[in-house]
Amino acid sequence: MEPLQPLEKVRPKTGSFIVCASLLLGIILTDEIQAQQTKPDPLAKPDTLVLPVPKADTIPKPRVRPDSTPTPRRVIQQDSLVIPSNTVPKPAARPVRPNSVKTPRRVTQSDRLVIPTDTIPKPANVPKPAHTAKPVTADSLPVTPPNAQVAADSLPGGRFVKGRVTDEKSGGLPGVGITVKNTKIQTITNTDGSYQLKVPNDQAILVFSFTGYKAQEQLVNRRPVLNVRLVPDVKALNEVVVVGYGTQSKRDLATATSRVAATEIKTAVVNTVDQALQGRVTGVQVTETSGEPGAATVVRIRGNNSLSGNNEPLYVIDGFPMPPYREASANFTGAYAQNGLYGINPNDIESMEVLKDAAATAIYGSRGANGVILITTKTGKRGEGRVELVNRTSFGQISNPIRMMNSRQYAEIMNESYALTNREAPFKDLNAPLTNTDWVKAITQPSFRQDITLGVSGGSPKSSYYISGNYLFERGTIINSDNNRASLRANINTDVNDWYTLRGQLSFVRQKSNRAITSGRAWPNSGGLLDGLKAPPTIELNYLGFNSSGIPGYSGYYFANPYNELTSKTDVSQNDYSVINLENWFTIAKGLQFVVSLGTNQNLTRRQVFLPPTTAEGYASKGSGSSGLANTYSYNVNAYFLYEKTFAEKHYLNTTLGGEYNSQIFEQLNTISSGYAIPAFGVDNIGSAQNQSIGSFKETRTLQSAFVRVNYSFKSKYVLNTSLRLDGASPFAQNKKYGLFPAVALAWNLNEEGFMKDVKFVSNAKFRVSYGETGSQAIGPYSSLTQFYSGFYQYGQEGAIGTSLYSTTIGNPNLSWERTRQLNAGLDFNSANDRFVFSFDFYNKRTLGLLQPRTLPSQSGVSTILDNYGSMENRGVEVSVQANIIQKKNLVLSSRLNLSRNINTLLDLGERKTPDYVNISGNLLGGTSGILIPGQQVGQFYGLRVVGLAQPSDFNNEGSPQYPYAILTDQIPGTWKYQDLNNDGKIDASDRQVIGKSNPDFIFGWTNDFTWKNLSVTAFFTGSVGNDVLNLTRFYLNNGLLDYQGVIFNQTEDWYYNRWTADRPHNNVRYPSTQRGISSSDINSAILEDGSFVRLKMLTISYGFPKIGPVKNPRLFVTGTNLFTLTKYTGFDPEVSSFNQSLLQQGIDYGAYPAQKSFTIGLSCNF
Repeated sequence: MEPLQPLEKVRPKTGSFIVCASLLLGIILTDEIQAQQTKPDPLAKPDTLVLPVPKADTIPKPRVRPDSTPTPRRVIQQDSLVIPSNTVPKPAARPVRPNSVKTPRRVTQSDRLVIPTDTIPKPANVPKPAHTAKPVTADSLPVTPPNAQVAADSLPGGRFVKGRVTDEKSGGLPGVGITVKNTKIQTITNTDGSYQLKVPNDQAILVFSFTGYKAQEQLVNRRPVLNVRLVPDVKALNEVVVVGYGTQSKRDLATATSRVAATEIKTAVVNTVDQALQGRVTGVQVTETSGEPGAATVVRIRGNNSLSGNNEPLYVIDGFPMPPYREASANFTGAYAQNGLYGINPNDIESMEVLKDAAATAIYGSRGANGVILITTKTGKRGEGRVELVNRTSFGQISNPIRMMNSRQYAEIMNESYALTNREAPFKDLNAPLTNTDWVKAITQPSFRQDITLGVSGGSPKSSYYISGNYLFERGTIINSDNNRASLRANINTDVNDWYTLRGQLSFVRQKSNRAITSGRAWPNSGGLLDGLKAPPTIELNYLGFNSSGIPGYSGYYFANPYNELTSKTDVSQNDYSVINLENWFTIAKGLQFVVSLGTNQNLTRRQVFLPPTTAEGYASKGSGSSGLANTYSYNVNAYFLYEKTFAEKHYLNTTLGGEYNSQIFEQLNTISSGYAIPAFGVDNIGSAQNQSIGSFKETRTLQSAFVRVNYSFKSKYVLNTSLRLDGASPFAQNKKYGLFPAVALAWNLNEEGFMKDVKFVSNAKFRVSYGETGSQAIGPYSSLTQFYSGFYQYGQEGAIGTSLYSTTIGNPNLSWERTRQLNAGLDFNSANDRFVFSFDFYNKRTLGLLQPRTLPSQSGVSTILDNYGSMENRGVEVSVQANIIQKKNLVLSSRLNLSRNINTLLDLGERKTPDYVNISGNLLGGTSGILIPGQQVGQFYGLRVVGLAQPSDFNNEGSPQYPYAILTDQIPGTWKYQDLNNDGKIDASDRQVIGKSNPDFIFGWTNDFTWKNLSVTAFFTGSVGNDVLNLTRFYLNNGLLDYQGVIFNQTEDWYYNRWTADRPHNNVRYPSTQRGISSSDINSAILEDGSFVRLKMLTISYGFPKIGPVKNPRLFVTGTNLFTLTKYTGFDPEVSSFNQSLLQQGIDYGAYPAQKSFTIGLSCNF
């Protein structure tokens, strides 16, 4: 039913503000624009010498226009730049993008000149320039280098030297500059890293240089073949990083950001980009909620900010902000959500920047409170075409299987259970042959994964392209569960003329999945896996009927046959995802650009579910079905100016001014049907169902914004980053739609000070501090308004049908933003030669005016109203340590450790002083599981504490217990004893207490890289320490209760061998005796387990081969995933979240789809 809304405009208006701001900037810059019309100097100034091209994962600064470098031409002797000392000009101001203004021919990146510093005479008393030019983008890399010997053909004598230049993982490096020291002879490497060069004699020294790598010198010394391995330069002080609406030099960055490059995940086995972030970035916690193919993950950047709103970060892909993922519903309780990032092929990613503090995210205003992840996809490189192939084939199995009792053990325990209630033993002869079905084996299978990506790139002198296709097939470890994804991406850049560049990104993805988990309850069915775990082994595989206990002659509930539940049902989801984004770059004058971006995204999802009458869910209704559509349409337009200039050789200014408009439309259509006389029709013929219901829904939300950013640095020592954003969001009340979000950050590059020049031990030392405010609008679009729903009623003697409207919520005219204020202080430190790299951050983040429901008196006619009250805090530290232990020609060893600690505290609930409780859903265990107490941590488990097992001595001669107990069931030896917290002699709700927490004390990631010649080994560990997991699966399978009022639960083999018996009494609460019933419906400490773990997430061994015919850079790799996990947790996997994104129900294992251990064989190469 669709809510009716008042006929009022809810869209804020900021268009006039943007126009006025743009005009103001134009007036201010008029003189500067006119001044730039004169012809520039014909030679590049010393501080603008362009370094060799960076690796593909080096991100350009905004002023360097991608694809603007002309096709390389033949290097002749005149190209070797020799500047007489009397012609060396003053150091230049920061250059604008190449080709932003027409200039005479000068040495450019495309010439790949590598000029030894000692060949350029230096002017006397020339001060150090404030900034040097940054490398151009990777897509300007020529594929076919100039003929190496041209510059040396005229040498009298001499000889040729050839070889190959590789990176630390033995991959060929294209575009490496090679110079004969103290001469004008130079060349660059081919696409596979090979080169050939004529040298004057055997005493010649070759200098190899490449951006992002340390320069290396090699004496020729009679060697006809000279191969070189370059070592990464991790210092990267001038590394260009992506920030909101542009890029920025890392040296001039005062905010807290982290980067993951494509090289770090090149051999990783991941389906979505969020999985690639796990353990690689400080302050980011990534939890895989389920092992089901295509399942969602939970991503948190520096904790949770909202109790009821969305806590997921904002994802921005090539400048386009992605809307929150919403999919078609299954209309069954407990269905898992899929991963909303399925539309991005990880193989297409160039880099990911994670913006963490408010100074970095405030430029995104109301969408930046949860952090921002900027994803940059690959672009083509101008020159000869290039074809790249990456193939991964994986085989796996459940990493930690749970063994259940066999039929002989089950019969023995069932006899014990009957004896407790004085019933006759159902299995007369335990030695008689019994059906012995291994249900877990029947419903599980080896997993298989095939991931193939084929990319084509290249370009002409004025344009470049990158086109890739990917196919992913993943078969899960539970039968009839799989995921198929096909994607196509095209990134095109072209210089229309000297002042206009067009960039386009197009992406199309289709994903189709067979879902294993349709519903998740303990009874009548549990969603596949839990069905298989609890099913009696004495029942035959193909049995359908009412003998749900497997006891001869028994008749009870309809048996949820696990194998039949999975093979006979239909649960298929299909998603179509597309992104079209066009960026228009206009060069107005030197240093001034205007960017207009227009983008759209469509996410079309459909889910069809049919449970035939043979299933437990569909039996009573004669077949139950659901068909749903959920479509999201997003449109985004932004326009902004970019201006940068260096004044008086000391003052660097970089500004951004612009506006943005974003519109999101969500449509949903659901049909629910039951009563199929012909079940074969299923949801393909809904009209054949006897009972049908249909509902539709549509909502629209709008965001209009204006933003400005000013970055300033003085002599590269003192840095100031400021930003301000004005957001107008439609979901809020009429007088609360606009929010202003400011931020400021300061940095001090200590190593740039004069007194540090003689301190050789320190190569980088930066102190950072920032403060800012962001917001959240993660509520429904009409939450501030009174909403009405429709219903039907009968009237009159003839029973005519009428439609009624009734309110379900009360509007709040003062509903406003959640505001998050964050203080960040950090330190970056590099030792000499960058053997040791250290980064530290401390943050304190406080969210005010939490958006949450407020309980109303029943007289109001509604139960709650959405309001702003309460506050929450996240406080933590982040530490990153990298040690480059060995950096030699044929041997590289490095290690990097990331540690993150976050404490999430509920500060207050406004004027409320009483706590809030969190309940779980379930048939047998459905009581309280969590609590929110002002002043304490969020994510606390709340229940009864088990202090031991009842012993025979705890009962008097009449058999009455002499200890406090709950009254839900009779007490027997071996049952749980609870702590009587208030000492009132009984166990009830007042004895519940905090028994654990789902949030860890800290998380970590540890990466170790080892390279010897062409062999590379990478070991990647992840871990979580100090968190607990509520193992509800264990509650059903390890509590000794086989028969609860006709609902049957098989128990684990572990429980069978360790249970309490009169012959083997003990006090281990993990293994109670065979039970009659459940003593309490609340959770307890016996089913709460330590969820800490250390996991070898990935181990990769790769080997690079020499060129084979047309095949270049062939590399074979083998990757093991989830090879081992050190943990005390007894379930399938301690990394679990059965309730998906729910903040207050994290760390709960309720029959979750198990994780898998897999091995992958991969091959990558290019042609």
